[in-house]
Amino acid sequence: MNEAFQVKPIHEKQQEISWFLTGYLANDRWHIQDSFFDELRPEKWSMFNRVIDFSSFSPPLRNEVKFMFAYRLQRNEIRLTSVISYGGLIFKRLGKFLSIHYPTILSFVDIPYAKAVVQWRSYLIESGVKVNEEGKLKSDYYKIVFRQIHSFFVNFYDTREEFEKDIWNFRKIPGARYNKSSSNFLLDFTEVPLPFRKLLKKYLKLQLLCIHIVNFIVFSVDYAYSLFFCKTRSVRN
Repeated sequence: MNEAFQVKPIHEKQQEISWFLTGYLANDRWHIQDSFFDELRPEKWSMFNRVIDFSSFSPPLRNEVKFMFAYRLQRNEIRLTSVISYGGLIFKRLGKFLSIHYPTILSFVDIPYAKAVVQWRSYLIESGVKVNEEGKLKSDYYKIVFRQIHSFFVNFYDTREEFEKDIWNFRKIPGARYNKSSSNFLLDFTEVPLPFRKLLKKYLKLQLLCIHIVNFIVFSVDYAYSLFFCKTRSVRN
């Protein structure tokens, strides 16, 4: 029987978050005009919003969200303009959603993600977020933010060898080449059905290590998933 590995918060990693969130980062509202952001802020700031507000999240989740964005900002993995885009209405709605549907959780990894994304979409539509003719949300930011936070902490708390994880971080794979100017360096297998997840990971590992791909392009798991089954189907036939 296939069972997904359950990632749980570990004390050492939680301590790392606490130690990181000191000084200005301990605040629940970050004002981007503060001198703390001088090296991260563009010379000309054209955006209306100037505050990143984390106060809508419960304290444990608030610290995780602050840590993720501060960590990625300091490593130049994300721009301040992107964070400010999330840190207003999107954070407010996500915090409210989690307080309604998951009021007792202590970490993003405790959220049943597949179920939660369906609930999240329904909540957003009920809250007035517009959808297009295909029934998809007009703004991808809501889906992106939730997925980024969840994927980050699944990878952060998972201390297994990288190829054993359900989310791979290319920066931790020896020999893997990727666009270092891109913020997309995670390959997430969590939405691949369990019976096939291990096979797909094994296939991609062989592609990376045995066939010696020079440039490992960050592509969607959906594409890799379909590619894998196209090949296995042709072999069977």
